[in-house]
Amino acid sequence: MNATHALGFPRWAAAGVVVVTLALATHSDQLTAEPTEPPAVAADTARTAPDTVLRHPDPTQPLSQRWEWARTQARQLGKRNYWIGYQISRPEWLEHSVYMDRGAEVVGKNITMSGRLFGDFQGLMFRGVRLAPLTGSTDSDDLAILFGVDQDGKVTHVHVASMYLPVDFRGRTLLWLGRASDAQSLPLIEGLFAATALPELREDIVAAVGIHGTSDVVVPMLIRWITSREVADVRSQAAEWLGFHPSAAAVVALSRAARSDASRDVRREAAEGLGENTLPAATDSAIAVARTATDRDARREAVEGLGHKDNDRALAALVAIAQSDPDVDVQREAVETLGEVPDGRGLDAVRDIARRHSRSDVRREAVETLGENLKAAEAIPTLKAIATGDPDPDVQREAIETLGQLHDGGGEALAAVTEFARTHPNSDVRRTAIETLGQLAPTAETVRLLSAIAAGDRNEDVQRRAVETLGEIGDLGLPAVIDIARTHRNPDVRRTAIEAIGEHAPPAQARDLLGQMARDPDPDVARKAVEALGELGDARALALVASIARAPGNTDLRRNAIETYGEAALPDSALALLKSVLAADAPEDVYSKVLETLEQLEGGAGIPALIDAARSHPNRDVRASALRRLAESDDPRAKRVFDQTLREP
Repeated sequence: MNATHALGFPRWAAAGVVVVTLALATHSDQLTAEPTEPPAVAADTARTAPDTVLRHPDPTQPLSQRWEWARTQARQLGKRNYWIGYQISRPEWLEHSVYMDRGAEVVGKNITMSGRLFGDFQGLMFRGVRLAPLTGSTDSDDLAILFGVDQDGKVTHVHVASMYLPVDFRGRTLLWLGRASDAQSLPLIEGLFAATALPELREDIVAAVGIHGTSDVVVPMLIRWITSREVADVRSQAAEWLGFHPSAAAVVALSRAARSDASRDVRREAAEGLGENTLPAATDSAIAVARTATDRDARREAVEGLGHKDNDRALAALVAIAQSDPDVDVQREAVETLGEVPDGRGLDAVRDIARRHSRSDVRREAVETLGENLKAAEAIPTLKAIATGDPDPDVQREAIETLGQLHDGGGEALAAVTEFARTHPNSDVRRTAIETLGQLAPTAETVRLLSAIAAGDRNEDVQRRAVETLGEIGDLGLPAVIDIARTHRNPDVRRTAIEAIGEHAPPAQARDLLGQMARDPDPDVARKAVEALGELGDARALALVASIARAPGNTDLRRNAIETYGEAALPDSALALLKSVLAADAPEDVYSKVLETLEQLEGGAGIPALIDAARSHPNRDVRASALRRLAESDDPRAKRVFDQTLREP
C-alpha cells in the first residue's frame, strides 16, 4: 500500500527535490490539534540556532504592519539574510503533523529524507532547534510559517512545519511576529508569490497557501494559479492542495484540469486531487475522469483515488473498470485499488477477478493484490487453487511467488511452495517454485529437496534451476553444488554447478575446485571450469588459466584458456602469454586462436605482435594467417604493414 494513501495525502512531485511521504512511528496514535505530549523527535542543534531573536511587541497589530516592522529591524541590524515567522492554526482536515522544507534533511533509522513530509515523526531526527523557547510559545501541532528573506526583502526560502518540530535557522536572525489568522496570513503570502520570480519558490509559496484551513479564501487563490499560465510545477502544486479543500469550486477546477490541462503532470495531480477531496461531488467527478478522460495516466490516478472513497458508488465503479475497461493498465490499477479499499470491502471482487477475469495479466495483478491484502490464512487456499487451476502458467507462477511472500503464513505457505517445486506438471512453474524456495530462509530440508530435484527432475532446465538456487543460498547449499559439479550424469547440469561455484564459493575454494574440474574428461565441463576461473578475476585463478593455455595436450581446452585469459587478464599480461605461446611449438588451431586474441586485445595492444608474426614467424601458415588478420583490421598500423607487404616483390 502506498504510504501516501494510507495517510490521506498526495504524493509530492517537486522538481529537484527528493520527496518522501511517510508514516513512521512506534505506535499508531494520531496527533490531535493540540497534543499534550508531542511525538518524541530528536534535534540536531549544531550551528542551527538563530544568532538573534526579536519578538514583535504587539501581536494584535495587523500582520502586514508586523511584517514591515520585521524588515525595518533587519535593516537596522544590518542583516543580509534573516527569517520572518509566525504561527497559524492547524487546519481541521490536517490529520497528521507536517514538515515542508526543500533544503532540510530528516534522519531516521538507516534512511535520510528531504522535501515535504506528512506523518507521525516519532523517533526521527530533525536538524535545528525548538521554536517554543525562542518564541515564548508552547509546543503544539499548530503550524509555524517561516520565510527566509534577503536584504532586498525578497523571499529566498519557505519553511512550514508543525510548531513542535525543530527548525534549522542556519545561524540567521529570527524575527517572530506571533500568531496570525488565515485572513491576515493569506493576503501577505499572495503578495510574496507575486514578488517572487523563481519557479521553485513560487511552488513552495503555493504550498504555504494550501496548508491554510480557510477554504473559502484558499480555493479561489489556488484556482487562479491552476488556470493561469504559471509553469506546470506551480499548477500541479495548486491541484494537489485543491484536493485538500472540500469545496464545490475546487472539484470543478480539478475535474477541468484533469481533462484539459496542457501538462500531463498537472492532469495527473488534478485527478489525484479528486481522489483526495472529501466532498461527495468529488466521487462522481473522479468516476467520470476514471472512465472517460483521454489521458491514461490521469485515468489511473482517478482510479487510485477512488480507493479513498468509502462509499458504494466508488466501489461499484472500481469493480466495473476492473472487469471491462478497454485499457488493461487501467483495469490493473482498478484491481490494485480494490485491494486497498477501506475495511477490505473490495477483496471479494478481487478474488472473483483472480479466478475468472478473461485477461491473464489482470488476473496476475489480482493474485498479487490478494497476497498483499488478505490474511495468510485466507490467501493460501486461494493462491494454491490458482497455482494449479489457472489456464495461464504466468498466473500460476505469480500465485507461487505470492505464496512465498506470505511471511506470516508459517509452514503452510512453505509447504505449498515445496509441493509445487516437486510435483507441479508445468516445468516453468516448478522452476518458479524452486526460485521462491531459495528466497525464503533456507534450511537443511530445503537443501535436501533441491538436491533431489537437481538429481531427479524430468526436465533439465528445472534441474539447473535447482542447482542455481543451491548456489544462491550460500554456505548451506554449496556442498551440494560441489557434489553435483563432480558427479551429476548430465554435463549441462554439471556446467551449471561449476558456474555456481565460481559465483558463490569463497575465492580460494572456488579456485581449487575449478582448477580440478578444468582437468575433467568431459571437454565441455573442463571448458566451463576454465571460463569460471577467468571470471574469478584474481591473479592465482588467471595463473591457472595461463598454465592450461601453455600446456601441451587438449587443443580445444588450450584454445578456450587462451580466449579466457585474453578477456580476463590485463592487456600487458595477456600479451605476454600470447607471445609466449606463439613462440613455442603448438598445433595450428592454437596458433589461430592466439592470432585471433591478439587482434581483439583492448586498445590494439596486440597489433604489434600480430605484425611481428606476419613478418617473421617461422611457420608459413602462421605468417599467412597473421597477414589476413592485418588485412581485416581497422587499425592503421595493420593497414600500413599489409600495404607494404603487397608492394614487396
